[in-house]
Parts: sequence; C-alpha cells; structure tokens
Amino acid sequence: MERVLGITYVICWSVSVYPVVWANWKNGNANAVSFDYVVLNTVGYSCLLASMVLQKLFWAEGTDETLIAPEISGSDLIYCGHGTLLCFVLLSQFLLGNRLWNFSHTTRTHPKMHTVYKRMFSIIMLVVLVITIIFFTDILTVGLSNATLLSYCNNLSLVKITMSLIKHLPQVRHNFQRKSMAGFPIQSTCIDVLGSVCSLSQLALRLASKPQGLTLMSFFTNFGKIGIGLITLLFNIVYVSQWIVYSLSP
Repeated sequence: MERVLGITYVICWSVSVYPVVWANWKNGNANAVSFDYVVLNTVGYSCLLASMVLQKLFWAEGTDETLIAPEISGSDLIYCGHGTLLCFVLLSQFLLGNRLWNFSHTTRTHPKMHTVYKRMFSIIMLVVLVITIIFFTDILTVGLSNATLLSYCNNLSLVKITMSLIKHLPQVRHNFQRKSMAGFPIQSTCIDVLGSVCSLSQLALRLASKPQGLTLMSFFTNFGKIGIGLITLLFNIVYVSQWIVYSLSP
C-alpha cells in the first residue's frame, strides 16, 4: 500500500504541472499564471531538491542514536527532481516565450515581480546564502555530522515550506484580479489535491511501520514533507473555491 501511495503521489504531483504548460502553449501566452508564483516556486523546489540530495548522500547511519534518519524515498527524489525541472520549463515560458515557445501574442514579454514579492525573494535568497555559509563554516571547523546536516537541510526545507506558503498568494491574487480561472486548468488543482493526500498518507504509513512509530522526533525530521503536503492541500482548496465562484457562478 505504501508503495502504491508513493507512486501515486509522484505521478500526481509530476503530472499536475503539464496541463498548465500545455494551456500556456495552446493559448500562446502565460497570462493565466502569476510570474511571482513561478519564480518563488522555482526557488522552493531547488532548495528542497538540494535538501533531499544532501541527506540521501551524506547521512551517516548509526553515528547518532538520538537522531532518526529522514524518510527520503526514491519516489521523493524523482518527484522533486522532476518538479524542479518543470519549474524551469514554466519559467522559460515567461522569459523566453517569444523565442522558445513562439508566443506571438503574449502581453507580458518583460515580466516583473511585484515589489512585495520581490523583496520577499531577496530576503529569502539572503537567508539561503547565510545558512549555507554557516553550514560550510561548521564543516570546516568541526566536520560534518548528522546534526549539522539535519539542521541545514531542515532550514532548506523551511525555505521550501515558506515558498509554498508565499507562492500561492500572488496566484490567488492574480485569479481574484482577473475574476477568472480561464487558462488555469482546474485539472492540475484536482491532481495536486490527490498528490497531497497520497504523500501524507505514505509518510504516515512509513513512520507507523518504524519501531519508534509516530513521535515528535519523527515529525521533526520529516517536517519538510509534512508541511509541504499540508500547505499544498490548503491552497488547492482555495483554488477550487475560486474556480467554483468564477467559473460556475452565473
């Protein structure tokens, strides 16, 4: 069952971006998507991918009995790597729409971030730079340990959670200003909801099968995946409500 849930959530979260990319290409523009959303999403996915890869490669088993190894499966890496790639594909539709995607009638050939989100982006990038410098400084002075690795990777996951929270705000605002969901496929939202449910269910089953079970420590070592799943689920419910109001209301 756990394997089925893992495969299902990877497929759902991987496939959910394709309707948006396809709709942009079909419409000849990316006007239905917020540029702020895409930029923030790309940063978040990049940080999460770095966190997962580092923990998978450098976690030392059996060296610290007080810390529980994070539950990072092959499906997690596949989903995150694919999601990062698709973020850059979507970003290219904004930055290279005319040249690469042949968007002949796009109205936003030179997209700019909203001032508020641009400041948030700058602050987040500064934070990432600072925690990265601290991480490498600790490695050079006292060496790499599971505690140091977990602290840094959790900080990167926290960046992803923050981006997952912030990134949806400009898209919700963009839909509200247009009073429309045209060009923003509701299919992507529905698939995203299923992916969130399967991701959280798979993690719960994996943790329940461990000797320690569902504990506060297991939550701490996996809070990145838990936080991302819950936030994604929450905002997709908001998107569904906007679709009902703007698309189904007379």
